[in-house]
Amino acid sequence: TDHVDALFLHEPALSDLGDAEPLLRALERIKSDGKARLIGLSGYEADCVAIAQRWPALAEVVQVDAVGPRPGKAVREA
Repeated sequence: TDHVDALFLHEPALSDLGDAEPLLRALERIKSDGKARLIGLSGYEADCVAIAQRWPALAEVVQVDAVGPRPGKAVREA
């Protein structure tokens, strides 16, 4: 196959994204080129929710690990 159904950003953290506009443009290009049907987040719940609230286009599908915060990382508002 020449595409994936869902392209996930694994273990994302709001503090690591910084200026997400270049990432958003690149992922939208991947979708418009037909290489991915959905863009999603996969990681700890608090991180995924914070990112989805700020950039909904990154969270068409979300897979969360509800165990707790990412080891060594705290969810911070940017």
